[in-house]
Order: sequence, then structure tokens, then C-alpha cells
Amino acid sequence: MRAMAKVDENIRQRLLAWVQYLLDEYNLSVPEMAKRMGISSPGLYMILNQRRTPGLDFVIKLHRAFGRSMDVFVDQDPPVSRSRTTSR
Repeated sequence: MRAMAKVDENIRQRLLAWVQYLLDEYNLSVPEMAKRMGISSPGLYMILNQRRTPGLDFVIKLHRAFGRSMDVFVDQDPPVSRSRTTSR
């Protein structure tokens, strides 16, 4: 059972990383992203602050709002955001 919890934690962290990436990449505020996904701003803040665990419905809404395959959000880390890279 512990191994399953670890997998779930890894997926949760990956989803959080994707949300942050999409916020940065699309230059969205949390309320703007929540509206685009069709969820409440407080709900998205709770997920970002790790007080709520995103479920399958959250992944489906990410997929519909941003046009990426659902398995990408679960299985792949997000690319490095352009706004987070440093220029030399």
C-alpha cells in the first residue's frame, strides 16, 4: 500500500508542476486559469497550496483547457518554462 501512496504523491507533484508551467507559459493568473478550466479559483488555490489533491476530473479539465493529452500530465514532467530560464 505504501508503494501506491508514493506513486500518487509523484503524480500529484507532477500535476502541480504542470499547473505552474501552464500559468507561466500562458501568463495566466490563478483566477484566469480556474475560469479557463471551469473550476473555482479557491479550488485551484487549494490544489496549488497542497490542501486538496487533484483527481481525474482535474486532469480531464487540464486536458480540455490546454489541449494536451491527459497522459502527458501524468507521465511526463513539464518542459522548462521560458519565463523561468535565465539568459546568459
